[in-house]
Amino acid sequence: MTPNTGLPPTPTELRYFVDAAFAVQKIGRQVRPELKQANSDQERIKLQRQAESRMKAAVRAHHLSVARYQQIYEAMQTEPSVKKQVEELVQVRRQAKKN
Repeated sequence: MTPNTGLPPTPTELRYFVDAAFAVQKIGRQVRPELKQANSDQERIKLQRQAESRMKAAVRAHHLSVARYQQIYEAMQTEPSVKKQVEELVQVRRQAKKN
């Protein structure tokens, strides 16, 4: 791990990370059409802040601090082994959703 990412994520943290990432992406998909339809920059900023707040809450609901979520995200970008583990968990989660 690089100094910026702290300790290597545990398998449990990686599962929490994947679940949180799915929740964050869902919120992003939900807010995107609202942002496109916003009538002013002020309305867009308000929507973005609300979405960001919901995303942070989603991360915390999945047993991670926002800082730890970001550390794991950074580790996934820089550490091939972390990226591979996350990709495997994503595949498992997608398969479970299909069944």
